[in-house]
Order: sequence, then C-alpha cells, then structure tokens
Amino acid sequence: MNEFANAMLDAGMPKPRVYIVEDPAPNAFATGRNPKHSAIAVTTGLLQLMNRDELEGVLAHELCHVRNYDILVNSMVVVLVGAATNMVGKVSAEYVKYRAVRKLPPKHSGEYHEALEGFHQE
Repeated sequence: MNEFANAMLDAGMPKPRVYIVEDPAPNAFATGRNPKHSAIAVTTGLLQLMNRDELEGVLAHELCHVRNYDILVNSMVVVLVGAATNMVGKVSAEYVKYRAVRKLPPKHSGEYHEALEGFHQE
C-alpha cells in the first residue's frame, strides 16, 4: 500500500477484504455498506496492466470510496432508481392497456378482446 492507504488504515479504518476477479478488462471497484463490511475487487486485467505504484493508487482510490461511504450512497441511489423505473413501467403499461381497451370495438367482435385477455393483470 502507498503512504495514503497506510494513513487511512492507521486512522482506524478496518482493512477491507480484497478479491481478484478473473477478467481481462482492467477494472477495480469497492462494495459494502460501511468500512467494517467492505470489499475491494481488482481484475486480473488491471493487475497485468499496471505496475505496483499505479495499483497502489487505484487501491487508495477505492479505499476513499469505502471511507466516504460512497458505496452506501451508490447502493441507495440504485435501489431508488430501480423502484422509480419499476413504478413508471407499471404506470406506462396500465396507460397502454387503458388506451388499447378504449379503442376496441364492441365485445361481440371478438378478435381484439381475445388478443387482450391474457394481458389483464390483477
């Protein structure tokens, strides 16, 4: 670790678990809800591409994400965006269904209603 990473660990930050991911793409990321439950993953592509000093800089960068709780904030944002997307999708589907049903001919013409029978969801 470089001086910055050592300073962070000396300041009382617990050491995160470190994982190596078999992937040729150069990448590294931090995960976990807080510093006590954090992990840093580094791909084999990054390990092959960078020298020791560069790798220490990448690890220090990932430790900053852990220390600043960026990983928790990002996780919360992903959940909120996912919930909003799900809600918009359901509202859009209901609107499309509503518009399709309003334009249908009377029930006795059959073919349109048969096509939409499986579409109705409770």
